[in-house]
Amino acid sequence: GIVGKIGSNGYINIAELMFDEDKCTLELIENNEFDTSRAVWSCGFSINNLFASYDSDPDSYILRFKDEMFEVGKNNNIVPSILGENFICFSPSGKYMAFSKQAYHPISLGGTGHQPSNKIFIHSTNNGFPCIKKYSDHGVNLVLNQGKYGIHRNLAFIAFSNDDKRLMSISEDGVILIRNLDLQ
Repeated sequence: GIVGKIGSNGYINIAELMFDEDKCTLELIENNEFDTSRAVWSCGFSINNLFASYDSDPDSYILRFKDEMFEVGKNNNIVPSILGENFICFSPSGKYMAFSKQAYHPISLGGTGHQPSNKIFIHSTNNGFPCIKKYSDHGVNLVLNQGKYGIHRNLAFIAFSNDDKRLMSISEDGVILIRNLDLQ
């Protein structure tokens, strides 16, 4: 997966590559390119054939592989699957996804740059990607000094445990929270 910004649009490229160890060659098997209306920031693949990414708004794009093709086809334009949230990661089982509300409003267009967030959303990867858990308390009880960039409670990293039973989040100020998840 390759994501970014080309011209005034965002860009998602998903390529299937085959590496031949014996010949030490790399072959392009399939290449899918999609345009979005905003810059695209990161991407990830799940164990259960999903690809996810997000743009500056933040809106998240989720594509499902089906028989070696994307269900959306190759129309070169995709629509967001989850509005107002940015994709962070898949759980190891592929059953869940973590999101936040981090965005980017370009300074060159009168915006304020990166928009951090302390919110966490857990979505299922089934039946339309419903949100099943919400957290907005990262660092809420901490007394911190307000620095140049505000109070440093904003998320820097999120990860699921290998068994999907816990969620670790780290804020910019170094605070680590480990939550027990009841996602059954």
